[in-house]
Amino acid sequence: KPTRQLVCFNCKATQTPLWRRTPDRQHSLCNACGLYFKQYGAHRPLNVRHKLSSVLTDIYARALAPTPPAQKISPPLMTAKQGIQCVNCSQTQTPLWRKNDAGEPICNACGLYAKLHNRDRPITMRKSKITRRRRDWGVAQSLSNNAIMDEHRFTDIVGQMNAHQMNRFLSILESRCGVLR
Repeated sequence: KPTRQLVCFNCKATQTPLWRRTPDRQHSLCNACGLYFKQYGAHRPLNVRHKLSSVLTDIYARALAPTPPAQKISPPLMTAKQGIQCVNCSQTQTPLWRKNDAGEPICNACGLYAKLHNRDRPITMRKSKITRRRRDWGVAQSLSNNAIMDEHRFTDIVGQMNAHQMNRFLSILESRCGVLR
């Protein structure tokens, strides 16, 4: 059976990692055109500017444009730009805006509370300052408990080594300490 030469119905490409078909299964599409058609329901436009030319244009535009003054770095909180405030607690700053069941904007804290408790967050829980949660508080305590147990385990393991194993282990430790310095 002779091999047939596939050609993309849209862009006329002859090579692609994966061949796809139009929904009516009448024509073959290259991977790019097939994915575009699947997502947008239309054929991929072929008159798209090449990235290289747009990059060069941007470089020339930046070189000719005056340099803007240094700007302040904004905090990572999302501030309500168009008067958005939480419908539950009237907060205007939050790390993440969410929506309640009615589609109204709520702050991250109210959204998480509602998701967990299936009711609105009490206004008495509102704080004037947003505090970030430290996720490593419990780690220090567990490390100190594990250190005692690890010390006993270490002593037992080292006690079972012969001279050759001990020398090899010592050389490994010395090389690791060199990395830490």
